This record gives sequence, structure tokens and C-alpha cells, in this order.
Amino acid sequence: MGGIFITGTDTGVGKTFVACGLIKGFREMGLRVVPFKPVETGCPDYPMDGRALIEASGIDLSYDLVVPYLFREPLAPSVAARLEGRQIDLCFIKERFKKLESMGDLVVVEGAGGLLVPIAGRFTYADLAVFLDLPLIVVARSKLGTINHTLLTLRVARAYGLKVLGVVLNMYEGADTAERTNPDVIKELGGCEVYLVERCDEVPTLKRLAEAVYEGLGRISS
Repeated sequence: MGGIFITGTDTGVGKTFVACGLIKGFREMGLRVVPFKPVETGCPDYPMDGRALIEASGIDLSYDLVVPYLFREPLAPSVAARLEGRQIDLCFIKERFKKLESMGDLVVVEGAGGLLVPIAGRFTYADLAVFLDLPLIVVARSKLGTINHTLLTLRVARAYGLKVLGVVLNMYEGADTAERTNPDVIKELGGCEVYLVERCDEVPTLKRLAEAVYEGLGRISS
């Protein structure tokens, strides 16, 4: 089935947390899942998100295979690369994706920031999802303000012709009226399924979400 692309409405919304939970959920379904983080920034020594993704997969993979581009400064990839005098080769990213795709049943690709974050020049993560021909899971905050951020992300995705498998409202507690009403509003106005991931100390095994995503993959690929 190729893979899925995990994007977010912003930085710090929990893309890695959800990606790891999905990977663990897919594994419980009997799938061999290979992670891919094309670019990780803000890491002076090793890819922190990449390591978490590899650990969730249970596969012995090297860091540089899963995270081909690593930059020191916590900035948009294009900016971080420019500061280090380096260039990001988009064709190399696609080649690496194809290699990882051949190693398992499914590749879970995690972006950085949101869809319009630039990777190289004007090429954004939305362009990368199109380039890799992958449907999206959108991770968003569950709190007040997420309606606007989420609906904007969905509009951008559809303007690029990307398929959206669903929105995940992360760290959900249902603590106030805004949080409790956000899921129905986003589902109605965004025209897609909305899933809740509750706050917890450890990465959960998101098997129910994985099953729903896998079913959605089957629908769009048939």
C-alpha cells in the first residue's frame, strides 16, 4: 500500500508521538512498518524523532537510512540547510523512500512543522507528499484555536490534490467546551474523519486508529 504521510497544523503538535503510536498499532495488526523522516532539524548529534520512530518499528535500522538529512538548528529545513552550506536533494529523498518501501508492508513518513514548511527553495512538505504520492494524516492540537489551524491545513492539502485519511486531535482531555466541541466542528466543516488521542505519559499503541487508517488506505487504493 505504499505509505502514509504524517503532517501537522504546526510544530510541537505531537506528530512523532502519533506516528510512533500508529507504527505500534500497525505492528499489532501483523504489518512490517518502516519509518521515514526525510529531514530532521534541531539535532546536533543524532535524530531524536528518528530514533523514536525506529524504536517504535522494532526494526534494526540505521539513523542515516531513516533520516537522510540532519541539521543542527531548529529551523525550517531549507533555512537550516542554507545556514550549514548544504543542499537537500529531493530526488535522493524519493530514492530513499523507494528503498524503505521495498523493506516492509508500509512506510510511515513524518514531515516537519506543517504542509507549507519549505524543504528546498519553494518546494514544501505539501509538494513532498505529492512527489511521494502519499495520503495524509493531519495531527492537530485539541485545544481552543485548533479549528482554524486544522481547516486551513485541510484546504491546503486539497488544493494540492492530496487525499486526507483523517485528522488526529492529539493530547485530548475534553477539559473544556472548546475541546469537547472541536471534533464535531472539524468533522463537519473539514469533511473528514476525526480521531482523538488522549493524553498519556507513554506512547500508546494506537491499534484502533491504525485499523481505521489501513481501511482508508484500502479504499483509496482500490
